Amino acid sequence: MTGGSDPVLDTMQVADLVALDRGQGRVFAKLVNVFLSGAEDRIVQLRRHAESADAAALADAAHALRGSSGSLGAVRLADLCARVEIAGKRQDIHAAKALIALLDAEYALARCALLAVVDRGTG
Repeated sequence: MTGGSDPVLDTMQVADLVALDRGQGRVFAKLVNVFLSGAEDRIVQLRRHAESADAAALADAAHALRGSSGSLGAVRLADLCARVEIAGKRQDIHAAKALIALLDAEYALARCALLAVVDRGTG
């Protein structure tokens, strides 16, 4: 469930990713940059698919964002995307729109948390 008491990032997963280059964090920083460069576009796509009631495309876009956010340890964002994906698969556009409305705030939290790790790891 997405919510205040749940951690934004899975710290163990993030630590494993930072350790890929012996803790220097350069690989993690590159992964974060790739994620951030595409995530906002994916959120725009989600909104567009919801507005056009294209449930299949909505589910696909949510799945892609879920996978990329989950692979970086952004667990709350990944959970929210999974819920949007399920709504899309059920063709419940109303529920999907309500969940998508939460994405900006959750993405902002994940973005800040990921960049804070990058700053600590490469700074």
